[in-house]
Amino acid sequence: MSDEENDVVPGAELELPSAPEPEPPEPRPSEPESPPQAPASAPPSTSPPPKQQTARQPKSSAAWDDDREQEFQRHEGARPFIQDDQRTIFDRVTVEGNALVGSGASQTNYANNFFGPRKGPTARSGLYSRGATTANSATYVPFPGYEEAVYTLREQGAVYLCGVADSGRSSTAIRLGTELCGSSRVVMIDVDDDFDVATLVDEESKSVLRPQHAHVLELGTRKAVRKSTLVSLAGWAIEHDAAVVVIGPPTEKLDHGLQPYAVSHDLPHPESVLISHLRHGLSSLDGAPPDFVEQCLNDEKIGEHLERALPPGQVADLARRLLDGITEGREPWEALSQTSAHFRSVAEDLLVVIEATGSVGETRVRHREAAARLGYAVFQDYTMTDVADAADLLYTALQTCHRTTKLRTTVPVFGKGVEAFLDKRMSIPERLADGGEERRAKLVDPSLAQHLLDVAWNDFDAVTRAPLLAWLDALVNDGRKWIVLRAAITAGYLATHDFSVLYQRLIRPWATSEAYRRRQAAAWALESAALNRKLTSRVTRQVSDWAFSANPLMNDTASLAYATSIGAISIESSLTGLRAVAVDPRLMHRGSVANAIAELYRPEHAPLVLKELRTWADVGAQTKVHAARSIVFLASYNESDGVWPVLMRLVANDEQARAQVMSLWQDALLESLTGRRAWETLLQWVLRGDHEVDLGEEIEKFALDLLRSPELVKRARFNLRLWCSVHPSAVLLKRIAEEL
Repeated sequence: MSDEENDVVPGAELELPSAPEPEPPEPRPSEPESPPQAPASAPPSTSPPPKQQTARQPKSSAAWDDDREQEFQRHEGARPFIQDDQRTIFDRVTVEGNALVGSGASQTNYANNFFGPRKGPTARSGLYSRGATTANSATYVPFPGYEEAVYTLREQGAVYLCGVADSGRSSTAIRLGTELCGSSRVVMIDVDDDFDVATLVDEESKSVLRPQHAHVLELGTRKAVRKSTLVSLAGWAIEHDAAVVVIGPPTEKLDHGLQPYAVSHDLPHPESVLISHLRHGLSSLDGAPPDFVEQCLNDEKIGEHLERALPPGQVADLARRLLDGITEGREPWEALSQTSAHFRSVAEDLLVVIEATGSVGETRVRHREAAARLGYAVFQDYTMTDVADAADLLYTALQTCHRTTKLRTTVPVFGKGVEAFLDKRMSIPERLADGGEERRAKLVDPSLAQHLLDVAWNDFDAVTRAPLLAWLDALVNDGRKWIVLRAAITAGYLATHDFSVLYQRLIRPWATSEAYRRRQAAAWALESAALNRKLTSRVTRQVSDWAFSANPLMNDTASLAYATSIGAISIESSLTGLRAVAVDPRLMHRGSVANAIAELYRPEHAPLVLKELRTWADVGAQTKVHAARSIVFLASYNESDGVWPVLMRLVANDEQARAQVMSLWQDALLESLTGRRAWETLLQWVLRGDHEVDLGEEIEKFALDLLRSPELVKRARFNLRLWCSVHPSAVLLKRIAEEL
């Protein structure tokens, strides 16, 4: 646990985290995020040198008390919550396209301004893949007013689909676009809440609109559309042989209002939706009964379920569960207990125990049950030791917030055993034989964790919101890296419900904390929140604000965030933000910027990244250090097969890149803050060359060209003599020393 574990003061109310608490900075090396390197004075070995780390692997850091890589990697790629639970074609959108900054934003000339931030609300466009639009058409069931929508779109160039959420508006919009412009010409436009949609047709903003394409533009529930905006979009569409489908909340269809563009979008018939999805699924499934669709429709329980006027998403979910039942040998009616709606109902039943009672003792018992169930669900797939620790912290938060005890109890939540507190509808972990792996939390369905959090946050908010916030804040002080990871992911998921609350109470205090693990938690939390399509732009703008902040801790957190999948959303914007961080002399000794560069790197981005690093090296002393450190970090990353370093492959095939890498590496060898690691990395390359013939030839040529620089040749000869004495059997090393 962290040095700053907080004891509960008897009788005191729990204070929610609203500002960063003072914490002693943890001891860390000057570059904690750097990959481990073998010292140059390592004893001679006849075996091949250990392969350097492959890209996208976590790195050890003194900030963690327990940094077991295997346990962390088990959970690193896990996504315990479905962030965009619309279950629509949007999950498969191809993120390729353009972005623009809305009206009122500061326009910046990137060539003349070193920082180059572009502030303001933004809009982005991305092209749906042909497979996505084709799959949508294969299962789409028209709503009652579909023909009216087609006619309006053909005649007017634009149509406004107004209806409640989850009524299938998005699928309709994609189907309309496919019908008018083709399956490979449907574009999604994503706008910030404060973006003025009318500016899309401005001369400067037309980069997101594409002639001869259909465009799908979804507005938020709070955003109203004006008729003048629809007229402008329709005019542009007709002029450019395109189409625009705007999706919005219900509105009155008045003649003097949004006509002739507005079309009310009602729910399609649930039974027709189920038939469509079942037939589509059966077309690629072998061994299904020939009358399976009829079996499902004739089932009395399924029929009663469909009579509830379900939204298309829930019906599609039922169809998937029915199809899964074929391979798993279940009866059709059993699929009803596997749907998302069912698990939502189960979650409500599981947490109803948290409602207050008149007895303090009874309330404590109920809090213990709720803590056990939430802790078990949120930390699914974790060991029961981890689950028990997390549940104990949540129980403490519940007691403190609601003053159910003057003294914090020391009795573990699972003191009477797991079975005493978990419902059979959740699942009980199997006990393994002695000597086996420690048992882990297993849910009946992973989505149950999401539903439990939704219920706790929205349905029992007066009881559980404050304890949940305090719980997550306590969890990120844990010294186990994977515990902090899941806590941060959970905070990011809750941010999709109320971003402002989570940001002010948790994420921002973490981002400004002295403790590295809390800053890392802030980065992970924003990465989790960004998985929700509606928050992606807000998150990227927030990280940009951190990068340009005057607070160096916030700058460092921005670098940690750019090292996650947030950085890959826009490489150019990420490099701009990292540039702003790199100019701060207070961060010269930290490796977070270099680590972010290494994580952002992909072969297709090499020209852009190397050009940026070369610019840093030429601008000033601070940025030159980060550029030098970045190239050393990159040199430690391998291709997916673990044989060739990614930089060696690049310089072997690209002369311009070779010159850029060589120049940056020479800077790193000469720079006092990066020199030792740069020399050690070069040594590891050379030692590896003895065991890979083709690689060895390329390394020999590169090393000789690198070290023949007048500023380096004397140092190189000294180091080579030292290395040859330590590694007498290294053939390539000896050959380079002789030729130099």
